[in-house]
Amino acid sequence: MSVLTAIQRSILTHAASHRGGAVLPPPDDLPVNRGAVTLVLKGLLARGLVAERPAGQRAAVWRTADDGRPVTLALTRAGRQALAAGAGEKTTVVGPATPVRSGTKQAVLVALLVREGGATLAELQAATGWLPHTVRAALTGLRKRGFAVERRADSRAYVLDSGDGQ
Repeated sequence: MSVLTAIQRSILTHAASHRGGAVLPPPDDLPVNRGAVTLVLKGLLARGLVAERPAGQRAAVWRTADDGRPVTLALTRAGRQALAAGAGEKTTVVGPATPVRSGTKQAVLVALLVREGGATLAELQAATGWLPHTVRAALTGLRKRGFAVERRADSRAYVLDSGDGQ
C-alpha cells in the first residue's frame, strides 16, 4: 500500500477536484515553499501518481519539452487510487503549519524531509552545516510550527507528515 504524506495528499486532492485532474497550480495553502513543492511533484511523478501531459492554452506549464511544447501535470488513475486508499488514514498534522521562508536553512530541512525516504540526521547535518543537537532542535521547532516530523526507526530517517507512523 502506498502511503501519502499530508502534502502529497493535499496536492492530489486538489488535482482530483479540477477538471481533467490538473495538478498545477498546486494549492495555495501548502505549508512549504515552492522548491519543496517542486520536489514533492517530482516524487509524485516518479511514483506514477501524476503524469506529464501536453499543456492546453489555459493550463499551467510544468516544463517545456525538448520539441518546445509546453507540458503540464495531471492526476493519473494510480494517483486517484492512492488517494482513495489513503482516505481513511489519520493525518498527523496538528494544525495548519506555518509556512517556511524560502532560502532559509529551515526550508532546506523541509525540502529534504519531504523526499520519498526522508533524510537521515547525517544528511540534514551535511545540508545545513549544523551540529546534531542543532538539527534536532530545528526539527522540534518545525514540529512546534505545525509540521508532523517523525523519525522512522527502521531506516533511522526523519520524514515529514507521514500518515501511518512507520
